[in-house]
Amino acid sequence: MDMIPTDKLIEMVQNGENLDQYKDWARHAKTSIKCLLAEYGYFPECFLQDRTPEVVIRALKAHPEYLPEVINSTKSKHILAAHELLMDKRDATESELLEHIHVLNDKLSHNTYENLVYRELDCRAEMRLKIAAEKSTLTDFEKTMTREQLYETHNVAWAQGLTVSEIAEWMFDYGKAHPGMDVWSDWDTTDKDDWLDEYDEDDE
Repeated sequence: MDMIPTDKLIEMVQNGENLDQYKDWARHAKTSIKCLLAEYGYFPECFLQDRTPEVVIRALKAHPEYLPEVINSTKSKHILAAHELLMDKRDATESELLEHIHVLNDKLSHNTYENLVYRELDCRAEMRLKIAAEKSTLTDFEKTMTREQLYETHNVAWAQGLTVSEIAEWMFDYGKAHPGMDVWSDWDTTDKDDWLDEYDEDDE
């Protein structure tokens, strides 16, 4: 394997060649090869325990059925992988999101350097918003309203059907279209606190 150029190894994996060597590559190859093998769905049990977060992330994205096995892990590589998956998982369940929020709450409660990493990817509010949105019921009239109209009337259902990433992106785009407006503070404080408090981890 050491004699084969990396670009050739990548080509072999992309073409499904030399399958009998993949197990050895999974253990000893460069990170770029491990990432590719993980992305193509090979050896998830092996790659989910890899030391490199990017390898773990790709393995979990290729095999989301392994989420229950890592979602409560406090290892950084598993937290990051679960986060990446849940951010774009349209059918993320309330249980999955709350479990991940619980892990993030625990990490963010400690004043460590690692804490900074989690603060940068903190979307706990958007996750709670998704939970609340998916549980809300629209009236016949509200079903005729646009997402923006629902948002502007402080109806949490505006986020229904969106992933956590899409919720964050939508709010960012709305803020750009309405300069000078703080997207979060635009919500009545009481209304916003109500749906946040409903999923407050202190009550778990």
